[in-house]
Amino acid sequence: PDTYRSRQKLKELVARYSKIHKSGLSLKYYDALSDPLEKFFDEFSQIAIFREKKLSVLQNVFQAAAFKEKLLQYGKSLLKSENIVLLFEQEKVLKTDRLFKQLAKEAKIQEFSFFTFRE
Repeated sequence: PDTYRSRQKLKELVARYSKIHKSGLSLKYYDALSDPLEKFFDEFSQIAIFREKKLSVLQNVFQAAAFKEKLLQYGKSLLKSENIVLLFEQEKVLKTDRLFKQLAKEAKIQEFSFFTFRE
């Protein structure tokens, strides 16, 4: 995958949500390779004092099997939330993966392949 363009898109999305929610946006990054899902889910589930919107960026989910399986279990409650969860993956994701299939049905997915030059 083209990690430069995907990182640029991530920055763009964070900036866009920060602009939309000027009164308050809680932005948190989680790395599935080092942070337990419970840490993310506990913080995500807490009710904000000032009704701020939460934007959570989950990185490397498809590389962390245990995190990914637990995320599949919590998936429905995340989809019902008014808060925003972005999954950011730098490695190739198989389209046959269970989580990928679920996200393809119920969320927006954007993939950044390398450009190919034609003669």
